[in-house]
Amino acid sequence: MSNQILNLVFHLVGPTIIWLFICLWWDRKQPEPNRQIIRTFLLGGLVASLLTFINIPLTEYIKKLFFGPGILLILILSFLVDALIEEGGKLTCFKFIIYRFPSFDEPVDGMIYGIILGLGFAFTENIFYAFAIKDISLAADILLLRGFTTTFMHFIAGGIIGYYFALSKFSLGKKSFSVFKGFILAVLFHGSYNVLSRFNQPLFLYLLAILLIIIFIFIFRNILRLRKIGVDLIELLDK
Repeated sequence: MSNQILNLVFHLVGPTIIWLFICLWWDRKQPEPNRQIIRTFLLGGLVASLLTFINIPLTEYIKKLFFGPGILLILILSFLVDALIEEGGKLTCFKFIIYRFPSFDEPVDGMIYGIILGLGFAFTENIFYAFAIKDISLAADILLLRGFTTTFMHFIAGGIIGYYFALSKFSLGKKSFSVFKGFILAVLFHGSYNVLSRFNQPLFLYLLAILLIIIFIFIFRNILRLRKIGVDLIELLDK
């Protein structure tokens, strides 16, 4: 039993540490304060905890009332419940708390904080999943799978929101439009991920993997772009 519990904890924590390490490695040249990293991670967990008490009852309520085709139910739950509410929670947290961090002082910080927010969200969501499954071995396997898929999805979705907040904060685009665009893209990505995962068929899982790889490349390219913009801004201020 003790070995099973240790395995469960390892599968819960391990993938999150890997994604967090990648994020912090990207930010190694001008790292964020540890206090703000921890705070952002915990904020993501708090948002996930609060939204769990909205999403689960709402999902069950819609399932009871719904009488249309199954594909339509999947689309409604994926885009209008899961993606819209969860990304809306991240957006709200970022706008009213993270955006005001004094340490959010260069463009790349937006993506870093967005990614960490997403990781905190996913980590807490995975804890709820672990408690919902009675079989410890099955829970460990599911957590490992979620750690490299769903956690990765929240990593990316948070990065998308953070990227567009960075564009807004440093006047690299139209302020209100940039934030709205980031939110819509995060919802579309999150919803698409959930649709493909709910079908649970090999073809759709391959498409899901391709989607994650493509968006990860987008995240990496824009991390480099924002880092370069930050360097240019510092050089401009030093002149």
